Amino acid sequence: MADWIGKYCIINDCLKPVKDITEDISFSKSPVYEVLRVEDGVPLFLEDHFLRLQNSFLLCQKKLIVSLSDFRKAVAMLITKNKIAEGPVKFIFRTDNISGFIAYFMTPHRPSPEEYKSGINTVTLYEERNNPNAKIWNTELRETATTLIGKNKAYEAILINKNRFITEGSRSNIFFIKNNTVYTTPEDQVLPGITRKNVLEICLANKIKTEIINISYSQISDFESAFLTGTSRKVVPIRNIDNIHFDSKNKLMRKIMKYFDNLEAEYIKQHKQYYE
Repeated sequence: MADWIGKYCIINDCLKPVKDITEDISFSKSPVYEVLRVEDGVPLFLEDHFLRLQNSFLLCQKKLIVSLSDFRKAVAMLITKNKIAEGPVKFIFRTDNISGFIAYFMTPHRPSPEEYKSGINTVTLYEERNNPNAKIWNTELRETATTLIGKNKAYEAILINKNRFITEGSRSNIFFIKNNTVYTTPEDQVLPGITRKNVLEICLANKIKTEIINISYSQISDFESAFLTGTSRKVVPIRNIDNIHFDSKNKLMRKIMKYFDNLEAEYIKQHKQYYE
């Protein structure tokens, strides 16, 4: 299903009309991809996204064909030519024997303002990624999660592995809170999200206690609150996982949300001059 917006995309370093994107956009069975978010004309945490892209290629034993400078120029061109100052940008790279990539503004998938206040509904899905640290498109997993989300009128599917541990969302990372301590899954079991990284750094900088542990599904009712993190959605309170309910107004969680907004604002302030 087409998810691109705007008038222009980039195909192999060349600016093209989005109508030139064909249904074989994924190029290969399991493309490497990266999504970053533009806010106020600035691509947020671009350097971190590029490092994760490099790591995905290393894990796939493939060679990345773009430099950090190329990555930055492509995003800047999409912002300028589409005259879009806010929204997610997706890069999709071939992983077969032919080098190539596509970049475009994509339809945002963010909670509503009300969901940021009251929290989102989520459901569980017994699935795990084969190579969780690499951002590789998994059509089967995405389709399964989308179907489950639609059937249950949920916002996200929370993945549970074969050991019945909570790992991450189908397109997000997950955190829990209990007794003013923040808990999340070890990094080797999840996609290392950029927002996840920033939240952990926020906790460290503000002396918020964190625990990186395996979290059993049977234990989650013991937690007071839970939230998701992701590039497009930022920090999102969870109202429930299946029929287990959480406090979506938890003070520590709301403080972390505010800290993250401040971090974004500071990043924009420092980088705005490069995109004007």
